[in-house]
Amino acid sequence: MLGLTPIPTISILHTSIRYVTSYNIYTANDFQERDPQSWNLHGFLPGFGWRVLDSRSSGLTTARYSGASFSITSNAGWYQEYRFEVLTTRGTSDMTQISILDLVGYC
Repeated sequence: MLGLTPIPTISILHTSIRYVTSYNIYTANDFQERDPQSWNLHGFLPGFGWRVLDSRSSGLTTARYSGASFSITSNAGWYQEYRFEVLTTRGTSDMTQISILDLVGYC
């Protein structure tokens, strides 16, 4: 995923509700300046709206194609849509890049 907007987001909409307990993010092949430095993961359920499930400001490793796993520690629950919102990148680039965003949990 390569984002060119001021706050790049990835939205994942499921046909049924899902319970996500953690998520994995993997860096991409080039320029560590494009790696997310701070981000929010949101969950949405019709009738309840958006809730922040996790917020991070520590960034990712500078190694290429490497992953990190993050547990959801607040507002865990059943949601139909998830949104990964990048707030800042590691460098001064106006682009954001990751290779994989993997939501882990159950249906």
